[in-house]
Amino acid sequence: MRAPLRRLAGCVGAMALAAACGTTVPNATDRADLGSTGGLAPAAGGAAADGSSGSSTSPATGRDATSGTLSTTGQGGAAGGQGGAAQGAGSAAGSGATTVGGISKSRPVKVGILLTTVGQASALGLSVGNTHSEREFDDAVIKAMNQHGGIQGHQIVPVYAETNTASSNWESDYQAACATFTQDDRVDAVLGSSFAYFASFEACLAKAGIPHLTNSSNVADNQELSRYPLLRALIVPTIDVRSIAKLQGAINTGFLTPHNKLGVITDSCPGSQRAWTDVVKPFLERNHITIAKTADEGCANGYNESFSSAGAAVSDALLSFRSAGVDRITFITVSESGTMLVMTQGASSQKYYPGWIVSSLVGTSILQGQAPAEQMKNTRVYGWLPSQDVTPGYYDKPNAAQRRCYGYLRTAHITPVSPADYSYTQSICEAMFAYEAAVHATGGLLSGGAVVQALDGLGSSLQSVFDLRGATHFSPDKHNDVPALYREAAWVDSCSCFQYRGPAYPMP
Repeated sequence: MRAPLRRLAGCVGAMALAAACGTTVPNATDRADLGSTGGLAPAAGGAAADGSSGSSTSPATGRDATSGTLSTTGQGGAAGGQGGAAQGAGSAAGSGATTVGGISKSRPVKVGILLTTVGQASALGLSVGNTHSEREFDDAVIKAMNQHGGIQGHQIVPVYAETNTASSNWESDYQAACATFTQDDRVDAVLGSSFAYFASFEACLAKAGIPHLTNSSNVADNQELSRYPLLRALIVPTIDVRSIAKLQGAINTGFLTPHNKLGVITDSCPGSQRAWTDVVKPFLERNHITIAKTADEGCANGYNESFSSAGAAVSDALLSFRSAGVDRITFITVSESGTMLVMTQGASSQKYYPGWIVSSLVGTSILQGQAPAEQMKNTRVYGWLPSQDVTPGYYDKPNAAQRRCYGYLRTAHITPVSPADYSYTQSICEAMFAYEAAVHATGGLLSGGAVVQALDGLGSSLQSVFDLRGATHFSPDKHNDVPALYREAAWVDSCSCFQYRGPAYPMP
């Protein structure tokens, strides 16, 4: 498979976490809970949605988190930590801070946020379906958090940078964004959604000592990501872990057996081939799964190839799979949704109906109603992100972190309706709440090393807004494999949609 398919597919890679389609309204119980903040405990060091303040004492230092005192002991306080804790917020040029390592009482916390315009959606015939812009969701949550104390009593100031999936050079967009965050308006951290991974972007942030807590769908393996110790993926496991999860899930549910012939789509993005050859392929061989055919889709850095070339690449791959007797197809790639869309359309045109083994990255809440229904019926999702796997009417009852998040939106008179709305909402809340908890654990230190060390030490204490059942596991041993559970979702004819079924499994 040639690179043109990858460029065509890149459009929806962003949509799988940043946008979706449809206008399904949550059921009555869920809608009633969206505005509820009753019984909601504040996040560590933060404020409850009702405006009551949380504790301002740091468990790491035992000191007042707003005092600006530099700790030399406790979590994240060591001067030799990653990025140098002594290079904290107080040392930022022009910040007006008067402390070293801690947050001055007089200055805000600046956070960088990447906004993604999904410019290719209409070219692929996709409907995004959000009822408000990404920035409106972000601004609403940040404004409400500021009204309830900000972070450790300091106001949050967002600094925005734009990216666009329709750009001919995505890396250039990210380079411009890093210049914004490090030079034009220096930030303390970069948080939230990102549709792509570029080593140059991470190196730029790392050089400036800025931690990056990302909700990207494009997450390589830990060997690649370890090059940037201030980078942490919050909601998507590394490519090797999530690939094993969906294949183990398919084996557990009987959808993949030694009698099947598996076709595998890979890519050449950082870490992908290593995950395939060193982890996933040996796993399949141990489980006696026949790998009938593989195809590589390259790695995109922009949307500048023709649809006709992409269509030819899809046709070639499907013909080779079909001739090899492939009856199951999966993706060992940094994104899945766009490739899945064009391949299912091509398969239907060839009257070819294999089974598809996918993860949350395919975004079935996006594709249902847009990909051919006969292909969706043969799809099994082994996912951990309800907003990507199923439509809002089939979400679980909101957990405490979600009630806090949705309560913040109510102050701006915003109610999420579509999967896109929920994705945008959950993305900003997930990143802000994780950063808030980490800063609280440092005792107010903002240095990159202190923040990521504190984040790794949260264990299972931070409830997720995004992940299945809110279950997380932060760990210094597996920095970027936070989601703790995954579950099978399958097509249901009565609603022409995907619903979860069966038990939840622990993430590998």
